[in-house]
Parts: sequence; C-alpha cells; structure tokens
Amino acid sequence: MLKNFLLLTTIILSSSLYSDTTTLKNGKVYHNAKVFHKGDTVIVSFECAKQIVFNKSEVFETVPKEPTRWKTQEECNQSEEEAKHAAEKRKQEEARRREEKRLREEQRRQELALKKQECEAKGDVWNGKDCQVAPNKKEAIGKTFKNSIGMEFALIPAGEFIMGCNEGVTHCDETEKPAHKVKITNSFYMGKYEVTQGQWRKVMGQNPSYFVGKNCDSPTGCDNHPVEMVSWNDVQEFIKKINSLAGNDHNHLVKYRLPTEAEWEYA
Repeated sequence: MLKNFLLLTTIILSSSLYSDTTTLKNGKVYHNAKVFHKGDTVIVSFECAKQIVFNKSEVFETVPKEPTRWKTQEECNQSEEEAKHAAEKRKQEEARRREEKRLREEQRRQELALKKQECEAKGDVWNGKDCQVAPNKKEAIGKTFKNSIGMEFALIPAGEFIMGCNEGVTHCDETEKPAHKVKITNSFYMGKYEVTQGQWRKVMGQNPSYFVGKNCDSPTGCDNHPVEMVSWNDVQEFIKKINSLAGNDHNHLVKYRLPTEAEWEYA
C-alpha cells in the first residue's frame, strides 16, 4: 500500500517536471516544454496551459533535458495578474505621456497664435515662427521732424492691424469686441511725446496745469512736463492755433488734428 502511494506521488510530481528542447527547421527554439506527437502533428506544451501546434515536417529535432519544475496553476494565475497589472500601468503611463505631449503642443499652438495676433496687431509680418518688421515700417524708422514750437513727430507708415479683442478676453470692454482687421490707408506723423506745458504756453499764452511751481518736482521747472487740466474744447482751440502758427512746417503744408482711435492704437 505504501509502495503504491509512493509510486502515485512520484507520478504526480514528475508530471510537472518537463524540459524538452524543440528546434524548428526555421531555427526557432522552444525550451522547458513537453513535446507530444500525434500523427503528423507535434504539440509543444508549456507551463500555464500554453500550447503551440506544428506540422511534423516543421520540426527539426526534440532533445530531452534535465527536468525543470513548471509553475503551479496558482502561480500561473498570479503571474497573469501581475502581467495584467504591469500592462495596465504601462497603458496608463503611455496615456499620461500622450496627454502631456498634447497639452504641450496645444500650449505651443496657443502661444504662437497669440504671438501671431500681436504681430499682426502691430502691422508686422508673421512668418509662422517669428514676427518680422513690415518693409514699410523699416523704411519709416528714424523718420521724424520737429516743428517751429519744438514738437517732435515720428512717421507712422500705412498698414493693417487687428483692433479689439475676441470673446473670452477679460481685459477689454464689450464695445471692443469682436477683434477685427483695420487698414490704415495713409501714412501719418504722430507726436512722439505728450504736449508739454511749455509748448502749450507758447501757443495758448497760459498754462492751466495743476503741477506747476511748488507742485512740480522737477528742478528745471515744469515746462517739459505734460500739460494737464485741459478739456476737449481746449484741445480743439490749441489745434486751431497751432495750425495757424506752424501750418507750413516741414517744408510742406501740415494739418494738425487729434488721431483717430484706430490711428492711436496702431501707432
């Protein structure tokens, strides 16, 4: 009875000890397997209930090796779960990397779109990566003139720009939406600086500014400070007088006026 029990135990244990090596004619080798021949079919079995079936003509040789213990079914199930977990982790990591890449690309697209909008808003040329000064602006750089009362003007070339803003932008009024293209058809000269108190006094004969005398923190006086405390009507009177005083400045007839809103933003 004990002998039969030992024999049965030996058979059960050895059933999980396989180590044949099968070599196919194409050079592929399978180790730690059990090979079964069934007619013209060769069945190569592996641990964890895996099998590969070949035609007998494909097999070059099968060489028995020292037995190696196969995994138990429990160990196979555990390995399978670990493999699934690892695969899922890899999948999640790949998804995370793809999303990070997508976000970086989207951020880059938004940055380029903003740069393009800012470039075109200045009337310059966008080449897809960088903003280049428009040719007509290059020609205008440095072109200035000073009139007879000391006001300095810079040439603003004709061109186009984007005025206003689109929905979703919070730093502009509703009246400025939507963003739209504006074309400045003619070049013009714009004052480089605010009208000073000295220039105003020279034209109007008086200075309405509050920051004068003791209120002026400049040791040289307030003549080079901007004039203030003036109304729109006061400015119209100033323009009328300056046109009569300096209308022939710059060797040709000059017409002074306030800039339009579009000209102001464009300049």
